[in-house]
Amino acid sequence: MACPRWVVVCLVMLGACTSSPGPDRAPTISDTGPLPNESTPSVVSQITLTLELSEPPVEWREVAFLPAGDDADDQIGIDRCYHCEAVTPAALAVGPDGSYWIGDTVKHRIAHFGQDGSFLGAIYTGVGPADLAFAGDRLFALLRTGGRTVTRVPKDGDLEEIVVTLDGKARNVQALVGGQDRLTAVIAGAERALGRYWAVAFIDEETGVLSPAPGVAVSGDTWIDLVPLIGERPPAFEVRWLDGTTITQVSQVTMQAIRNGSPIRTTVGDTFVRTATANRVAAIGSMRSAAWYLEIPADGGRPTLERIPYSGFIGDLMLSLSVGPDGRVYWMQLKNDGLHIYRR
Repeated sequence: MACPRWVVVCLVMLGACTSSPGPDRAPTISDTGPLPNESTPSVVSQITLTLELSEPPVEWREVAFLPAGDDADDQIGIDRCYHCEAVTPAALAVGPDGSYWIGDTVKHRIAHFGQDGSFLGAIYTGVGPADLAFAGDRLFALLRTGGRTVTRVPKDGDLEEIVVTLDGKARNVQALVGGQDRLTAVIAGAERALGRYWAVAFIDEETGVLSPAPGVAVSGDTWIDLVPLIGERPPAFEVRWLDGTTITQVSQVTMQAIRNGSPIRTTVGDTFVRTATANRVAAIGSMRSAAWYLEIPADGGRPTLERIPYSGFIGDLMLSLSVGPDGRVYWMQLKNDGLHIYRR
């Protein structure tokens, strides 16, 4: 099932499975399949989230500033053009010690900065890293969006490539999901084995073999799964809370942009879950001229939709969200004076 090209939200993850694996064992390829709609409980709530475009955005607290420029090693690279200053850092990851790892696309490296903004070093990757995420205390990089390898970033030594496969065939990785103990990724084109065109799956760190995930892991044996409702206008999706692989609660969520109290039409594009903590699953995206932050609480409560201060191309925004060891959500934004990092 292909996702529509929304500029609002297409939050997609693998649905419930037929076994009960718990967080330490993913279902095998043979014991999973498409969403078991026949066992899905009826919708327990209908929620409409509105984004008022005429109101000012919510300000997050700034926690770090990183200089940006063309030459010095301690600066994030900027791709300058005649009429613009393009957003070039591709991704943010917050390490176990609270330091910042940046996918510096212009300088083809992973740049490392301390909490105080001091430059700690860089790992040169040959291409601009497309995504970064910690799985436990290990850093992984996706060097190309839609690439078929994930790179393990060791503390010392050379980068180690992991070829991602399913049923013996290489699969495309679109993004890495942060805040997970296991290496977790959004996979494209795996609908026969994983149940959806876009699916979230675990990657074996040694072999690269995929196994399906019942959702994104949050607290204990709780998982959250988000399923887009194709063709709905305004855009809508289901949030499914799972205990193991048993769906315990479902909410249908509709997103509506308004201006001065009046609904407006929206257009549609891609985004997906970016990160998760013990309390929430978080995503980021764009609606009309506004950028938004979407948070799904693990306790089954009402989702939060906030407008954040941003203007620019949605593709530059998607991978700028991360989670820290403190369980807080972080977001980076390149401005004219440098790279700003915020925490919610």
